[in-house]
Amino acid sequence: MSAPWYDRWPEIWKREKDALATAGYEFEEDGDQRAKGRLVLHLVFPHEGQDYRIEAWYPPDFPFFPPEVFSRDLPNGRHIEDSSGLVCMLEKPLTHWHTSDTLAGYLAEQIPKLIVEHQHPDGYLPDETQEGFQVSGQMLYHPGSFVAVDQYSIDKSIRRGTITFTCQEKPMDMRVVRAAAMQILDEQANVIGTLDDSITTNPMLKGHTFHGRWVRLDTPPPNGDEKRVLTHVLTHYPDLLKPKYQGGPDIVGVLFPDEIEAGKTEEHWLFIVRQKDLRKGKKNRHREEIYYLARADRVDRKTWQARIPMLSPLANKKILLVGAGAIGSAIAYQLARAGIGRLHIVDGDHIQFANTVRWQYGFACTGHLKAFQLAQILKIEYPFLEVTGFAGFIGEAKRADSRGEAAVLDDALPEADLVIDATAEYCITHFLTEYARERNIPILGASSTYGARGGLIWRIVPGKTEGCWGCLERHTGALIPHPVEDKNPPHIQPLGCFHPAFPGTGMDLDQVSLNASRLAVSTLCRQHPEAYPDTSYDWMVINLWDDSGKITAPTISTGEIPRHPECPSHD
Repeated sequence: MSAPWYDRWPEIWKREKDALATAGYEFEEDGDQRAKGRLVLHLVFPHEGQDYRIEAWYPPDFPFFPPEVFSRDLPNGRHIEDSSGLVCMLEKPLTHWHTSDTLAGYLAEQIPKLIVEHQHPDGYLPDETQEGFQVSGQMLYHPGSFVAVDQYSIDKSIRRGTITFTCQEKPMDMRVVRAAAMQILDEQANVIGTLDDSITTNPMLKGHTFHGRWVRLDTPPPNGDEKRVLTHVLTHYPDLLKPKYQGGPDIVGVLFPDEIEAGKTEEHWLFIVRQKDLRKGKKNRHREEIYYLARADRVDRKTWQARIPMLSPLANKKILLVGAGAIGSAIAYQLARAGIGRLHIVDGDHIQFANTVRWQYGFACTGHLKAFQLAQILKIEYPFLEVTGFAGFIGEAKRADSRGEAAVLDDALPEADLVIDATAEYCITHFLTEYARERNIPILGASSTYGARGGLIWRIVPGKTEGCWGCLERHTGALIPHPVEDKNPPHIQPLGCFHPAFPGTGMDLDQVSLNASRLAVSTLCRQHPEAYPDTSYDWMVINLWDDSGKITAPTISTGEIPRHPECPSHD
């Protein structure tokens, strides 16, 4: 065990003491904490004729991290945590603190501003960062707990009622509550709030239902742990003292106003959970009762997309993705988390264990059909996505639908907004470009060279791209450079593979997938002025290695696709 920081760097400790003395702050060390190898100072901070007692805890790795300051003497307000007295000194302490800073300077700069602000009638200054003091963010929740909620807009006159929860596990077997507040009901059992079906039918939360109670508070509860919150709630609703185990844990939802930004409030939830401790054994009738706070998380689309406002048009877009290999599966994942509304995935292949070195997901997917497994995972992880998988090979003869591949694709996703070709198969690419041209649909393609040394991404947008796929083919090698490839790839044919396996790393292929996803989003949002902007290029060549086989920083070349004078499609 290394020595405490003040013994390792005595000159820094001397600097701290000198700075405190120069500033005129009286202080003494906490002897008990010093014996444990911790440095805690008890200080007196003088300000405008009044002395404030302050406690400063130095972190074990000072001066890399700032001290934490606690006080019960300072004027109460938004920058002091009610339960512990922790003083919020900086908006982002781990960003704005520097190793040359001192506790004395820290206090002298921040405490006077905090006092003035907390004494202001509004509780904050007009020029302060408009950051809300969210009580819900100050609670001590049980790790892993989660209750999905919506912004239900419950009439203020309704004070209490019941909740119907849905969860995957049997309610009585849950060690930690992970559920969704499916329905909010008033005392007369009228439904006054519902959660989106895409959440309540999600396999992560679907399977069992149970019931709980809820109450409304006009002011936020005190922040801290379950004891403080429950004690406060019981002063308003004493009948909640006795738990009601109705086929599951006893859960009391608490609805209260929370500050989402300075001066602006919105109603939010937290949940008090009481349940029997399963560690005592299922057959023990006298199991110990435990209780804790469960975190509420708003799961509506508006909240989810708040961090990506430029991608909001994607919610109404439909994509047909053909090919769910290394590049296609990564594109599907990126589009799902970007908020695409509907995705149809076509691929007839299955996942082998060896694929997972670069496929989007891992060992648990082995043996499953790529299209189905990818669709299943994405539906669970991104509940607002409507996704389907089609396990079929395009280009077969005997097993093909007699109507032809185009009719099958039309059935799968009529009126798609974009077709993405991630097959790297010449015949399929040719077919899909013609399919898209006939339907006036944009198409995008993405492929990699052997060894994943480089890649080509392209798109053709009707009415925008001058050339066509035939023009692209004729320009490649001239106007459009060939991506770098491994001229001597190793021969790899694992058991169970009909053909030699494609060599190359997932991290290199991901460069192609990421840029293809970016171009796809740009294409879909191009007609929405406030959305993700359109690109000025229609093709991109990415090189990650050079021709001699040395790894390089990614180099990118881009351009438009002009008509080629020898392309017969424009005669």
